[in-house]
Amino acid sequence: HILSLRRSLLSFCLLLSRTRMRQHSDFSDAFGPLSSKRRRGTNFAAVRRRLPWLFIALLLVYGLSFLWGDAEHASGGSDPAMEALGIKMVQQARGKVSEPGCDRGAAGAQAASGSALAGDFKSLRPKSDKVELRAAGAALDGASLSLAAWVLPPAPADGKVLSIQTIASTKASGCAVDADHRGVAVFLNEWQTNSGQLYLSWGSAASGCEEIATAVNSVKPGRWTHVAATLSASRARLYVDGELFADSERDGSGKLLGVDNFHHGGDQSAGVSDRLFRGGETALRVGAHADGTHPLHGLVAQLAVWPTELDASQVAALSCGAPPDGAVAGTPSRLPPPSLNLSFTHTGGRSLPEGSLSGVDELETVPIAQVVPKEDVAISARYVPPKADVAAAAAAAAPAKAGWPLPWLPPRTLRRGTEAEVNASDALARVRLEAVRGAFKRAWGAYRKHAWGMDEIKPISNKSHDWLHLGATMIDCLDNLWIFGLKAEFDEAKEWVATKLSFSRAVGISMFETVIRIIGGLLSAFELSREAVFLRKAEELAGLMMYSFKANPETGVPCTTISLDGSRRCTFPTWTQRNAILAEFGTIQLEFKYLAHHTGRKEFWEVAERQIRNVRGRTQPAGLYPNFMSPKTLRWTTTKVSMGALADSFYEYLLKQWLLTQRTEPYLRTMFDEAMLGMARSMVARSTPSELVYIADYVSEGKLVHKMDHLACFAGGMLAVGAQHGGEFDREYMTLAERIGETCYEFYRRTTSGLSPEFMSFVGGSDPKVPRNAAYNIGRPEAVETFFIMWYYTRDPKWREMGWEVFSSFERHARTPSGWAALKDVNNPAKLDDKMESFVLAETMKYLFLLFDSSYPIPLDKYVFNTEAHPLGTFDASAFTSAAPPKRR
Repeated sequence: HILSLRRSLLSFCLLLSRTRMRQHSDFSDAFGPLSSKRRRGTNFAAVRRRLPWLFIALLLVYGLSFLWGDAEHASGGSDPAMEALGIKMVQQARGKVSEPGCDRGAAGAQAASGSALAGDFKSLRPKSDKVELRAAGAALDGASLSLAAWVLPPAPADGKVLSIQTIASTKASGCAVDADHRGVAVFLNEWQTNSGQLYLSWGSAASGCEEIATAVNSVKPGRWTHVAATLSASRARLYVDGELFADSERDGSGKLLGVDNFHHGGDQSAGVSDRLFRGGETALRVGAHADGTHPLHGLVAQLAVWPTELDASQVAALSCGAPPDGAVAGTPSRLPPPSLNLSFTHTGGRSLPEGSLSGVDELETVPIAQVVPKEDVAISARYVPPKADVAAAAAAAAPAKAGWPLPWLPPRTLRRGTEAEVNASDALARVRLEAVRGAFKRAWGAYRKHAWGMDEIKPISNKSHDWLHLGATMIDCLDNLWIFGLKAEFDEAKEWVATKLSFSRAVGISMFETVIRIIGGLLSAFELSREAVFLRKAEELAGLMMYSFKANPETGVPCTTISLDGSRRCTFPTWTQRNAILAEFGTIQLEFKYLAHHTGRKEFWEVAERQIRNVRGRTQPAGLYPNFMSPKTLRWTTTKVSMGALADSFYEYLLKQWLLTQRTEPYLRTMFDEAMLGMARSMVARSTPSELVYIADYVSEGKLVHKMDHLACFAGGMLAVGAQHGGEFDREYMTLAERIGETCYEFYRRTTSGLSPEFMSFVGGSDPKVPRNAAYNIGRPEAVETFFIMWYYTRDPKWREMGWEVFSSFERHARTPSGWAALKDVNNPAKLDDKMESFVLAETMKYLFLLFDSSYPIPLDKYVFNTEAHPLGTFDASAFTSAAPPKRR
């Protein structure tokens, strides 16, 4: 009776959702965008109407089972009748008609010839026993094909994210549009998740990774599952245990279900018909992508490939244990001959392929080169140079130069993209550029509608947030509007600046933030447009701020908090014991010196230059500059040093002042180089076991706090910029810059959302972990800043791929109709915070846009970015270092 009741309730639950399921290819589409790589619209109202009934029904099932029990729970076994009923009901809800009809567990065990955990079984351990199959003259990938296999997915331990688990592939991972990305790949899991989805990916003329995918948790870990993928000239299908789970023609609109063309840059109208295949050049790699990436940690058995599209009955027969060329149960027909029928014999610790190839002269078995790190979750080899380049790089490595404090990190020639790679990357970047532009326009449109003239828009509630009372988002984004080609929007914002921008309401505001966001934004808009109104407003604002330099006349250190209403309030924070913060008084120089040059007002130059004189030549720990200084005595009040919060942009501005003034102040370059050598000597460390290079916080000699702020990710770009001018340690700087950039990519790759926390902990020098008190993400730009700069100087496509993954993660997990919300926990992306800092648009989106803009509108030999990503043109500073008075320009 209990079983009958449970069956009825299960039927009732499924039928309630049946109408909704008919509109989607999987359960995730019915109840939310769980399996997509970007948010899709969901009829939440319809779902909410059914939720009370579903909840009541599930409570009844649980309550009755708990009160009365049944033999199944007492014995710890499963209920085959209920399992069959559940499969049948799901089939009916999806419009399928096939019956389970076989014991797939037994079929899987038979294919694997025994236990997956012990014994001499006939299956492949791809993580350690990868093989590549090269068939001379074979067409393993043609206009039509089918691939089927038994797979035992791994069960992730201790919350570890396994990411993509490749079953077999004829293409490289990644989305580049080139010959290496033609072909197909069948794998498990969405990137950087344990989603339990089955994916089919292929290359087209527009993208190297078009995809369809099944529902989340379609493939369960720890049990043998039969999977199959079929492709024809017009459609793609995925099967799990003989059942159709994804079909490119299911939604009736011509769009591929599960394909995220937005994410991969493909043409949504092209689909499978645009697929490019490898033909006779095919090399099928089992257990990894063709470039050796994303290895499968589980087992594979009885893998076969057919040069035709199998139908549903043929796939079902395979899942019930039929041999790849055997009879189809219930019909007089047989399966077509496979072009590859492969099983594996486990002997002496190696798995060797045994099989047949129809009409093929040769089967070559090649071990896969170990090009991935030793860690369990391998970094995508899109970011690992090909074997030839690795060898060349090793040969090009030179011994550490005398004076370079990192002998374990000798300089080497970085890989540069080939002409073909850059051309392919540029083709893909054109599509991605429009995606970034579209995200910015979406956010700007919401700001214009709901928060015009305010500092920020809250991207969930569409309310405004005013903390500077200076229109921060508007002014921070003026140069974005110009660079992005949004000239009408730029003119509208210019009109607001000319007629509405007032400073009298700015009370109790941050001196530092006002300089870098507001003065920097106005000056950058002037630099790009030459509209005098922006220079005039910047000069007016700077003039109102000048009183803050007189609060401590002996030193000239400006206050931290100021007011522009005429009250001339001027304070330092209590949490620093009224000390000045290095990153604040040391990050005004670019803006005030640029303003002095263009207005002829030497006082702007002098107040900024005085801050550098205050710290120059003072005794410093390890050649570095501590975070706090007394504004009255100029004594360091701490020994702590950081390349993140409290200090970061001071070091950035040492180099950038030298560049802004066209290298006419050589002492600034000397200060920068001394600081970088001190950082390398006393703060740079490697993690174990992945050997990620990170910048720790310095406490005292020999004592570090092993954490790295996301803010410190700017250092990769800073070092790369500093390596372009014939310096003694240029190659060392570039090598360190690359390693820092790769570590900062790991900040994103190692989280559930694909977004970085505020900082990572490297406890005892171990690999990075997300600390509880820093799990949030507020859209910081420093990592993509480094990706852009490294791409600019190397043209290595890996930096663009990293940036695209970051952008895609923001669009997937932080996207709202009004921009990108903050995440409260990067490992629980469902928790959003109704906040969007102006730098999300002004910096993060700008650097992403420049990363994909192949016209390079801001050449780095002519412009210097302030720390808020506002480009300022370089100038000759000799007028301010000579006796002759400067002239207004």
